[in-house]
Amino acid sequence: MNLKHMSAGIAAAFASAMFLAQSAQAAQLIATVDVVNQGQRALDLTSSSWSLAGESAASYRVTPGTFAVVNIPLNNPTVDQASFRYSSAHKVCLFRLGHDMRPSQSGGNVTILPRYWADAQSQGSEPATCRAKVLNNTPGRGYAVQVEMN
Repeated sequence: MNLKHMSAGIAAAFASAMFLAQSAQAAQLIATVDVVNQGQRALDLTSSSWSLAGESAASYRVTPGTFAVVNIPLNNPTVDQASFRYSSAHKVCLFRLGHDMRPSQSGGNVTILPRYWADAQSQGSEPATCRAKVLNNTPGRGYAVQVEMN
């Protein structure tokens, strides 16, 4: 981020927060993702930005009308993101989630606040309904996301 484009107060607060985050012992966050299959066919994990650590992608399969819980490791507690694709026949959804720090100014005070986000996009040759939303977060530990595909 280019600090030249922020006000002096925001830049100072942001730089201070970044220093503290980098000085603290790096803690891994976990994004706990509920993958909900609302379709008539099984969903298969076809790509992920994180290592499956020797697991087969088949172990991430979600049968129709059910859900699976996927724990995604995020190594940077300040700014990180992950992406993955699920497919069912010709339907494909790209899901992305992440977190970062954003300066917020209220009155004369500047606060650096965490922001958690999730989004979804249909990418297959057949359109799919893809949804993603952040459910909650536990600062310093991780956050929960729900993704749905139909």
